[in-house]
Amino acid sequence: GTYHQLCCRKAGFTLPRESTFRPHAALNGQEGALSFESVAVPGCFIGHRGYVLYVIKSNDSSLHRNDASFTCTTCLRFR
Repeated sequence: GTYHQLCCRKAGFTLPRESTFRPHAALNGQEGALSFESVAVPGCFIGHRGYVLYVIKSNDSSLHRNDASFTCTTCLRFR
């Protein structure tokens, strides 16, 4: 499968398994969007609240489905 891992390239190390996520079709059903499930804690997804990202247990509320669904765009590189 495909996995995405958060990493710190400048420090020269990779964060542990807890920072690895499996992409899924968006929980809110939006075409072209993705949700990211934790590999270390299956059933928990990256979500956001107030512009802060969290790893939260999945539930069936529309608020959670929307907060854990992301539209992918071209990556911007910051220096």
